[in-house]
Amino acid sequence: MTGNRAAAAAIPAEEWQRRMERAFAQAGLETQAVQRQRWAAYLARLAQWNARRRLLGDSEPQQWIERHLIESLWLAREVAISGRALLDLGSGGGFPGLALAIGYAPLYTTLVELNQTKAAFLRQEIAAQQLPGVVIEQDARKLKASKADVVTVRALEQIADLPRWAGNYLNPDGLMAAWVNRELYDAWAAEYYQWKWLHFINLPSAERRGIGLAQMV
Repeated sequence: MTGNRAAAAAIPAEEWQRRMERAFAQAGLETQAVQRQRWAAYLARLAQWNARRRLLGDSEPQQWIERHLIESLWLAREVAISGRALLDLGSGGGFPGLALAIGYAPLYTTLVELNQTKAAFLRQEIAAQQLPGVVIEQDARKLKASKADVVTVRALEQIADLPRWAGNYLNPDGLMAAWVNRELYDAWAAEYYQWKWLHFINLPSAERRGIGLAQMV
């Protein structure tokens, strides 16, 4: 356990919430107190797991809030999550799928994560937050009978061919949201005509990274 990871694990949920509220205010992200309380409890538990098993590469708490949490929640500013089935591919430590599920009440959440340790944490957090959802410990490209209204992808490895197969997991009129740089999104739009490329949402404090939205034609 490194000193940074141990220090993050010692931060109580109340302090996570205070730091979160300052960062949210600076980014212009409006949320409710009950949401912030639940996210703070999640970050506190994630930090404790991360101290022992390293679920995230970043060990700086402020990066967790500004880079991981806020960028995950940024989708909910423009896309309705509540009451829709959410499928998150390559969930890792829970960004963006778990973070969105905790705050915005999807109808059902499916988190796909191949790493056994990360999947174990995700299952524990779904239970702790009493969320309607499941964790699938499998390669995101090999799912069977998984369909959703919103498919999110933020940290999946080898993402370049995502539009070639991600549509298999969308319900009719479903939406894909991919956290990528603008160059990749534009390249997808030029190559994959079976998709309707809707909008690229710029992330706060990011020059090139954003959330690319698309629907199957």
